[in-house]
Amino acid sequence: MCGRFALFTDITSITKYANFIAGDYEWQPHYNISPGMTVPLLINEDEEGMISFAKWGFHPPFAGKSSSHNIINARAETIATKRTFKSAFNSDRCLIPANGFYEWRFSDKRPFYIASKSGDLLFFAGLLSRNKLETESAQEENTFVIITTEADDTIRPVHHRMPAMIPPESLQEYLFSKDINRVNKLLTPTTKAGTQLVPVTKKVNNARNNSAQLISRYEDEQSDIF
Repeated sequence: MCGRFALFTDITSITKYANFIAGDYEWQPHYNISPGMTVPLLINEDEEGMISFAKWGFHPPFAGKSSSHNIINARAETIATKRTFKSAFNSDRCLIPANGFYEWRFSDKRPFYIASKSGDLLFFAGLLSRNKLETESAQEENTFVIITTEADDTIRPVHHRMPAMIPPESLQEYLFSKDINRVNKLLTPTTKAGTQLVPVTKKVNNARNNSAQLISRYEDEQSDIF
């Protein structure tokens, strides 16, 4: 699964990956994004690539205004057929930019930060719900879910699932293609992601903590990494 991630790249830099229109948005670096937060996405808006913002926690079209059905992850193996996600998978896919994400090892709950070896942005496959959710401020927000798939060889020693990551050359295809079978193939785990695992401080466990320290290698916990 994916329950935390980091995004500290600015909006202008994000748009350069796929010539998306930024709009009038700003983003402050965040190193510990958790469910319920509103973050930037790449979306298909009338066949044009746009930056938009949405709240993490998918609100299905059949859920009315209730906030009790918000879903943070969806399995790639079932999204094309599952009632909750089928419509969005066909027509409202999105991409979630991230510098990296966190995963906790099953055996001892040790946190790891997972990012590209090259420092490039990662783009998680996602689905957008335009069934707007009423917030405490009485405003309404779109919501999204991150699609997960089987872990690749790098991540499997820590966890058996990971976000489905779309390479930069396939961003346009994921958002705009009408060929659902081709889109589905993009969700297959690949060893080409070029990611690395970094053991990090357990301070990331608390969603209120937010600093660059969270993604730094934590030397005091170096023993017995694998």
